[in-house]
Amino acid sequence: MKVFSKRYSTREFLRLRRTYGVGPNINRPSTYPRPEILDSSLRMRLSQEIAYIVGTSKYTEPFLLAKYNDEAKYVLDESALQRLSFRELGYDITEYFSAHDLVLNRINTEEGGSYYYDKYLLDLVEILIIFSLDAKREEVVRRFQKIMSEENSNLLLYGYMVVIQDEGGLKSMINLLSDSTLRGKLEDILLKGVESSLAARESADVTQRVFSSPVKRQTKQDTEKIIEDISKRWIVLKDQEDFQKIFNSIVKNIKDINNQISNIRHTDRDRITFGSPDIFKLIRNLNLAISEMAILSTQDDFIEKESASELKQNYLQDYSIENKISIFFHNPGEEPVNLDDIPF
Repeated sequence: MKVFSKRYSTREFLRLRRTYGVGPNINRPSTYPRPEILDSSLRMRLSQEIAYIVGTSKYTEPFLLAKYNDEAKYVLDESALQRLSFRELGYDITEYFSAHDLVLNRINTEEGGSYYYDKYLLDLVEILIIFSLDAKREEVVRRFQKIMSEENSNLLLYGYMVVIQDEGGLKSMINLLSDSTLRGKLEDILLKGVESSLAARESADVTQRVFSSPVKRQTKQDTEKIIEDISKRWIVLKDQEDFQKIFNSIVKNIKDINNQISNIRHTDRDRITFGSPDIFKLIRNLNLAISEMAILSTQDDFIEKESASELKQNYLQDYSIENKISIFFHNPGEEPVNLDDIPF
């Protein structure tokens, strides 16, 4: 599962803090403790919401839940959650979040500080959405999204995925793109800030990838389909045909620039040599603008399509999960005992 912590790198967190103030202490970006990316009130409310969703047992698949006979509430089954996180995430999420107490743990560092690792809290939010009962998933998403909105955070939910918004538009979507080549080139341009000539060349590749087909003879039809979809989303019916003609010309002209200016997509001697480096900035901006409009207008064509329900069913089937609540009992001072372990 490619959950939140897998989609966003530490470098991306730091960039967003510096640029848009994601996380606390936005006036002192150099002092951020790296693991903490949420305001304390948002962290508290998300933790409390997790406790409610789990504690009621109405929303979550039974195999993730546990019940102690001397407690009224349900909790997360630590063993089930640990196995899931090892198998799917590659780390033990129970080190960062108490399965029984349903609170985010502070983690001590070698430097003597202690921090909340917020990205793992957001991983848990996504896990609970994925492993919601199908009939309850929309409500779970709504509950978490309401908190994110009320706290004026830079987070939103796209399906089961927590997405960091920023004012750059396409930057918010890079980590969700299904095409790894397209994702890599946009990361180079928008996140790594490669030098202008390379950015121009890679932006031309982005346009080619967005407005072309893997099958060369279908490129024209695929481009026309994207332009038609854009017009249907944003343009009133009577103006759609005119818009499509104009937009198709724009795409063609940008592709012509990419192909004819030397050292963009081709280096042949018969290409046009431009004497000013400003041409690279122009080409970069033209390609990014047209590609951004296409991607943001037709997101379903470019974003990972695996649904939460599919992820859940695949996990349950792949590991032959017995989907029932674990029941424990324990006496004061004794270790909890799982009733299923008693041989009678």
